[in-house]
Parts: sequence; C-alpha cells; structure tokens
Amino acid sequence: MLMNNQIILWNDEVYRVLCIYKEQVALYPMDSSDSGINIKVLKTAELISAEKNDEIVSQSDIYYDNRAKAVPTFYERHVENNYSLIRTIVEDQSLIFNVRNLKNRIRELCINENNRSKERQIKRLLNIWWRKGQAKGVLIPQFGKKTGRHSCKTKPGRKSKISTNGGTIITEEIRERFDYFCRKNVLKVNGDSLKTAYRLFLNEFLNKHPEVEEKDAPSYHQFTYFYYSEYNIRQRNEARNTKIHFDKDMRALKGSSQDIVIGAGSIYTIDSTPADITLVAEDDHSKIVGRPTLYIVRDVFTTMIVGLTVSFDPAMYKTAADALYIAMISKVEYCRKFGLDITEDMWPAKGIPACVVADNGELAGSRIDVFSSAYHVKITTTVPYRGDQKGIVEETFNALQKSVSSILPGIPDKPGSKKSGYKEKRHEAALTLKDYTKLMLLAAMDVNNHICRTVPKSLPAELAPTPRNLWQWSREQNYTQLREVEDQEKLRLMLLPRFKPTLSRDGLNVNKIRYFCEEGANKGYFDRGIREKRPQNMQIAIDPADISNAWLFPEPQTQPLMSWNCTLASTSRHLEGMTLYEAGLYIGTAAEAKAKAERMADVLGGKIRLEQEKLVRDALKAKPKTSLSVNKQLKQVAQNRKEERIKQESQNPRLNSAHSNKLKKTNGSEKKKQIKLSNDFRYPQSFEDIPD
Repeated sequence: MLMNNQIILWNDEVYRVLCIYKEQVALYPMDSSDSGINIKVLKTAELISAEKNDEIVSQSDIYYDNRAKAVPTFYERHVENNYSLIRTIVEDQSLIFNVRNLKNRIRELCINENNRSKERQIKRLLNIWWRKGQAKGVLIPQFGKKTGRHSCKTKPGRKSKISTNGGTIITEEIRERFDYFCRKNVLKVNGDSLKTAYRLFLNEFLNKHPEVEEKDAPSYHQFTYFYYSEYNIRQRNEARNTKIHFDKDMRALKGSSQDIVIGAGSIYTIDSTPADITLVAEDDHSKIVGRPTLYIVRDVFTTMIVGLTVSFDPAMYKTAADALYIAMISKVEYCRKFGLDITEDMWPAKGIPACVVADNGELAGSRIDVFSSAYHVKITTTVPYRGDQKGIVEETFNALQKSVSSILPGIPDKPGSKKSGYKEKRHEAALTLKDYTKLMLLAAMDVNNHICRTVPKSLPAELAPTPRNLWQWSREQNYTQLREVEDQEKLRLMLLPRFKPTLSRDGLNVNKIRYFCEEGANKGYFDRGIREKRPQNMQIAIDPADISNAWLFPEPQTQPLMSWNCTLASTSRHLEGMTLYEAGLYIGTAAEAKAKAERMADVLGGKIRLEQEKLVRDALKAKPKTSLSVNKQLKQVAQNRKEERIKQESQNPRLNSAHSNKLKKTNGSEKKKQIKLSNDFRYPQSFEDIPD
C-alpha cells in the first residue's frame, strides 16, 4: 500500500509520493531541477495495479535524517523566512493536483510583494520541500554545500577587487594539473606551501599555452579553492605529516586507556625522563653532579602513582626493575629511608599487577622473562616514538615537576632558551639525590589526592574521585587484578639483572667477573680436561648493589625456578663489596692500565732486542782468529772453564772487600796459590763441599 512521502521506483524512474487524495496521486520526480515545477498526477487505480504486478519497488529515503531532525536555534530565523514564502502553497494540497493553478499562485505571491525576482526562489524552495520530504527540517540552509566540486567548470569565481587576474574557466585538463602539483609539492611530508606550488603550476601553464595572457591564467584563488575542496582535512593532515606524528599528536581520540581496564592493578605503565634539576654530591655540596633520572610507575585505572625512584643511572633495566620493585611493595619502609613517616593508608599502593606497559627499550628482551613467567605478569612494549600509548604516565612528569619547579634551585634551561641576557643557573644547585627523592615522594602523595578527570562506572557520588579513594574503593569492591607479594626477597631476586655466563675450568665468567658455584662444581661443570660440552643456557643474577651476591639459574625456562648461590672466584676477590657499576669502572681502568703497560713493554722489548743484537755483533767482531783445530778447541773447554770460573768467582759481590782486594793482588801464574785461595771462599764450590 502506497503512503505519503514514500520513495518508489517505477518505470526506471524514482518518484516521491507527495499526496494521495481520493482517486488521484501526485508524484514528484526525484531528478527534477530547481528551476521548474514538475509534478506528475496519475489515477490511484493505475498505481495500485502496477503495485500488484510488482512494477513498483519501494526505495530507501536518503533524506529521512534531515526531515526528522530538529531545527537548530541558529537556523530558526532562516527556516521561518523560507517557510513563510511557500506556506500558502504547501498548506493547500489541492494545488499539487493542478499545476496551472500552482503556477498562478506563485505569480500572485510575487506580484503582491512587488518582487518578481522571488519567483525563482519560491520554485527552488518548493522543489527542496517536495524532494526532501515536506518537513521544516529540509529547509535548513546548507551553507557551503550548494556549490559542488564541478561548479568551477562553468564560472571562474568571484573577481578580485585588487588583482587584475580574474581567472578562467577550469577545464578538466587544468584540474588534472592542479591535482598533480598539489600531490607532488604540497601533499607530502615537509611539502611546499600552496603559493610555491601555484607558482610552479603557473610557470608550466604559461609555457604550455603562450597564447594565454597572464591575467587570463588560472588564479591563485582558484588553485587554493581546488586544494581545500578536493582534499578534506584528514587527507591533508595525513599527507603532510609522518604517520607517527599524525597518530601521536593529531588523530581523533575515540576513547581513553581506562576503557580497557577492569580495576586497580590491571595495567601499570612505567617510563623515565631526565629530571629538570641539577643536584650536588652527598659528601660535598660544592660538587655539581648533574641531572638525575626520574622513574615513575602509575596505575591506569586509578591513575595513582604506585612507584617512584630517582638515581644517577641512565634509563636501563636495572633502574626500571628498581621502580617496579618499589611499586609492588609497601611504601612505608621505602619512605622511612628518606625521613618520611607515613602510614599504609596514606599510600596504599602495593601488589603485583596483571600487565606492565613500558617503552620498547628497558623491559624489552629476555631479562624480564623470568619475573614475567614466575608471577604471570604480561609485559607489553609500546611502538617506538608513540608516547601517547602510555600518556597517563607521560603527563605525570609535567604534573610532578611543575608543582615544585618554582622553588627548586639549579633548574637547567630548556633547549633554545639561551638568548641575550641569559644567566647560567646550574651552579645554584643545592639539593642532593636524597633531598630530591624526598621532594618527589611528597609531590607524588600530593598528586595521589587530586581529583581525577575520568570517573569509573558505579562509583558512589559521595566518594571523591581521587586516586587514593579509587584504589581503596576498587579493593573493597573486588574490582582489582592485584596479587599480594608473599616473599619480597624472592620478588627482588626475580627482578635482578640477569646475564648469560660462560663456563670454563676457571668458573663462571660474566663481563670479566668470575664466580664459583659449589653445586655446579659437584656436577662437574668446572672440571679440567673434559671433552663434553658444558651447559650453555644458564643465567646468573647479580645484585647491582654488591656483586658478591649472585645466584645461578641452571634451568631458567622451567618452573619452579631453581637457583644456586655463587661466590666470587679467587681471581676476582679484589672486587668484593663493589657495586656493579663500580666493578665495571675498576675492570675498565685495569684493562686500560694493562694495555698501557703492554704498550710500554712492547716499546722497551724492541729496544732491548736491538741492544742484544748489537752485543752479539760486537762479540763476533771481537773474537780473534785461531789456528787450532776444532777438536783441540773442544778438548780445552774443561780447562778453560776452570780458569774462567776462578776469574768470575773472584768478582763475586758476596765476598767481603778485604778478601776481594787480596784476590786482586794474586799473580795469575801462581796456580797453586789461586787454588788454595779458592778453598777459602765463604760459599761452597759444589754440592760435595756442603757438610752433612
């Protein structure tokens, strides 16, 4: 059954049913122009017959939303003015079935107002009224939507009052060149301006069409109109910016990170940044030691700061693991180390989370896998250069540091701020690492009491949405994925930095630090002369605060984990009590000293070798020629040796000076006397002379 305002397809034409009255039906062709009145009046029986024969197909109304929506307040005056022009026509349904009377009524309206120019406007409004569904909502002005993309084909646009270049009709060829220069020069990363692209286009156009004068060439206004009408805002932004920059800073945000969490402990986010302050040494406040690294761990659901550490170590696994350890244990003991006496209610954050989100750096790799598998914590890393994927912790740095920046001495200036009149401020530093850590802990507790911008569902209205209240409420309502820390020592062991050692007869070697393990020795890992391959997939955890404490994991991939205590080998006992950083410096310095000594030994060894060769050459030159045969010379070796031995022993420095002078006066020809003196030496001449 046909109804008013229904869209139908009949005889390959689309119509709107304007009115069904008794035996007549008024149809409006949807492809009619706005300049005329085109209404088709038929008998109702004819349409009913066509409908029964399935010649009429109902179509969807694309203007239904415009007809159904309310008129905005800003457009009420425009809609009422437009409707007042056609009120008398649309309220009289009989005019639809008599086109001649309808046209006469339009002329009468224009004559009564002494303005025949409104005839065209009335016809346009009537066509809009019939085409879009005969409701006031269809009369809302469509500013900026009337002119289509092809309107520049028939008109060059508004003439400029200043420039003589009025433009020209934009042909399809010109549009193609517009599109070419826009894509080549403008729509790319670090692209040219529209003015530069237009100049390149104009130069090509005038060279290609020398018969065209400059004032008749396409204008800059036409070029920019094409650019802004052809490409929407999204297309322009995506083309002129890198994907990373667009996704991070420009794309529309359709939700927040809290939409994917269940409760407290669902996701912890961790990040680091160089702190905006210069610190001094603990033992000597006159020594400036530079900027520390600030690590923050924050819960996504409650936005509570659950962990915070400050150190001079760079962003690395060790410092990230320290921050995670602090985030999972009670803060009472940790704050007491810095002179802060707090209760559990003041900072209730503790427990093992379900997931940790970090940069694609510190926690990437296999070092965190032992902790992840032991406590079933999912470790997720973000895409490089996408800080927005953990924006909740990124904004914490600004919140913490800005809250205390006005009172801190020694704040370094931002890059690019050193201009005329610049004064260095780093020498004003006065806080130590312990002082600044205490300052940040106080600032973190303050942030944990701020009002949150987003409130979770089912939160009671009488409960202020602060991170601390949200944390306690989440624990009370069991909206949490936290797990209790049963053994802090085991947790610390699982988070220690791990290394892959090499096994040899000398023990375990890790970065030139050697360890010995009693259990490994009992299994024959360090035996000498073995031909079997030693284990390869072991891991060793070293305490960064004291490398004397180490644990060997013979099978790190199996659960439950098995660990063996290790001690420093005898070749590394001189490193006992050192930190991992201190031991690295010592080993590096020792290696430099060894290399320097080897270099000096090489130089000295070369000089000694030259001296030795010279000595041999001189000896060969000084040797006199003899007429004795080789056999005779060899037979005299024993006698010559005795005589030479006597001469050498007379020059022995162990003899007293009186005895030495006596020997010097001895005549070499008195052989018996010399032999007698030789028996008076203080030291024996052979083993046979030693008494029992």
